[in-house]
Amino acid sequence: MRDQERLFALSPGGDAARPLKAASAAVLEVRARQTPCPLCAGEHELLEHAAVTHEGVRLRKLSLRCRRCGSERSLYFQLEERLLS
Repeated sequence: MRDQERLFALSPGGDAARPLKAASAAVLEVRARQTPCPLCAGEHELLEHAAVTHEGVRLRKLSLRCRRCGSERSLYFQLEERLLS
């Protein structure tokens, strides 16, 4: 069980040092719910959506809880900057 959590933390989005890329904040909750729980493959529910800064980079941190087993974790995203035309 502990190994699965470690692998999740090392995967993209599992840690602030390795955020997933996202085009806009509108897609974050959907992507988080589509990410299966590493322990039981259950669906996540969103507990909190917060803006955080890690090493000078603004990120979105989604705090999640598995609906099936109740385990909690965070998923990190970096919004891609759009250039104005």
